[in-house]
Amino acid sequence: MRPLFSPLLVVAVALALLIVGGLGEEARAAGVGAGVGMQVPKCRVKTDPILVGAASFLVPGLGQFLNGEDGKGFLHLTVGLALPVALQVGAILISTVSPFTATVLAIASPLIYLAWGVHSALDAYNVHASYCAPAGLVPY
Repeated sequence: MRPLFSPLLVVAVALALLIVGGLGEEARAAGVGAGVGMQVPKCRVKTDPILVGAASFLVPGLGQFLNGEDGKGFLHLTVGLALPVALQVGAILISTVSPFTATVLAIASPLIYLAWGVHSALDAYNVHASYCAPAGLVPY
């Protein structure tokens, strides 16, 4: 018997609710998320953007938390942990049926984590350089 809800569907709905529910009341009142404008982050640290990017590379989402983007930070952390774990679980489950596919999934898991870490680091760096860095610290 097939399950009523696919695990992927449950994860997709949870992420959508997280993104929509991540906007605070003040952001909704300002029209953020409705196409009116972007919410300016509340920076928690005023430091070199490279440090924030490095923090987000090591732990995806940490740089976003430091930039004051809690919803985005939680999303980056969740995706950074859920994707590799799902690939590893898939590799374990399929290993008896298709060892080659299991090997590919096992190799892809750390590569996906690395790619997501790079994406998270670049996002944290760019946001910090645009909104949070002290004057004269960013070379451009």
